[in-house]
Amino acid sequence: LTSLRTLDLSANDMYGSIPSELGMLTSTLETMNLSSNRLSASIPSALSNCTALRTLSLAQNELVGPIPVVFSNLTRLEELDLAFNRLSGSLPNALGELRSVRALRLAANGFNGTLPESLGRLVNLRVLDIGANALTGRVPDALGALEHLETLVLRENGISGSLPSGLGDLHRLSVLDLERNVLSGPLPSSLFATMDALV
Repeated sequence: LTSLRTLDLSANDMYGSIPSELGMLTSTLETMNLSSNRLSASIPSALSNCTALRTLSLAQNELVGPIPVVFSNLTRLEELDLAFNRLSGSLPNALGELRSVRALRLAANGFNGTLPESLGRLVNLRVLDIGANALTGRVPDALGALEHLETLVLRENGISGSLPSGLGDLHRLSVLDLERNVLSGPLPSSLFATMDALV
């Protein structure tokens, strides 16, 4: 399959592990969609060899383990969707190397630890959804650098502390969902004064 550009096997009843051999589709594959199946085991690091990928969706499966650090090799990736699995561990700092990514969906897993400051380097990001995990710590000030961000969902975690004033710099933000965390402190009016797109 040396000319394959799109692999879409979504919404089937496929099970077992993701074959490492998919990592051999290195030079041409731009879209890989294996979502809505019953795939299990960990995400093979070999997928990081598919450096032409622009869309990778493995959502709504039964995948476990961490996000492979070597996913930082996927520098052309524009959408990464790993939501609704059983993934765990901390979010790797290497996510900050995905400079082309526009949508990062990691909701409804078991990720823990803090939000990495490196997310602030995702300068093209429009959608960040890491809701329904087990994240703790504060909302990092670095998220205020995501000038194209339109949707920020961190609901149903254990995020604490006050809201960083840098969020007020997100002029394109239309959805801010921080429901069911343990945030505290005053609700700063100045934070929302500059959020022109918030609905």
